[in-house]
Amino acid sequence: NIKLTDENNRLHDENKKLTSSSNSNNEVISKTNQKMNAFLENFDVKFERTETLENKKDKIMTISKKLKESCVLFNKNKILDICI
Repeated sequence: NIKLTDENNRLHDENKKLTSSSNSNNEVISKTNQKMNAFLENFDVKFERTETLENKKDKIMTISKKLKESCVLFNKNKILDICI
């Protein structure tokens, strides 16, 4: 009985740690998604068929400038941080 109680307590503690770790990971994912969405909103640029080539070039230059002003850090294809 004592062995089972000890094992039960150990498993309970392990479960707490895993739950805490999972919650922490979910927070990181949520924050990263928020940053990505905010980052992508900067590029809500639509090209109209009737626009002049000069207008389209201006929009592309605006996007290029925003990309240079923003920083996106990658680590093995995983986004570490997005600074806006």
